[in-house]
Amino acid sequence: MWFNIFDSIRGVGLPMEPGKPRRFDYEYERRGVAEIFMFTEPLTGLRWVNVRKRRTRKDWVAQVRWLLEEIFSDAAKVTLVCDSLNTTPGLTLRGL
Repeated sequence: MWFNIFDSIRGVGLPMEPGKPRRFDYEYERRGVAEIFMFTEPLTGLRWVNVRKRRTRKDWVAQVRWLLEEIFSDAAKVTLVCDSLNTTPGLTLRGL
């Protein structure tokens, strides 16, 4: 999943009106995007997050390789469920 990165330039108070709370309008400057890879282990409540500049098949394979070799290296079986992924996992995993 990707996220926009913004930097706040200024917050401007808007004129108050009777019966309405004070309001603010903000201006932002776009500072790029980031890709977030998140792996969770629901039964234990653990999660791992890695932020990268892009999401290519090679990046995804590197993340899965890290997960399998570093985190679950002793596991006999790992069930991988993918959500919001536009790469084809079956074809991509051949790169492992």
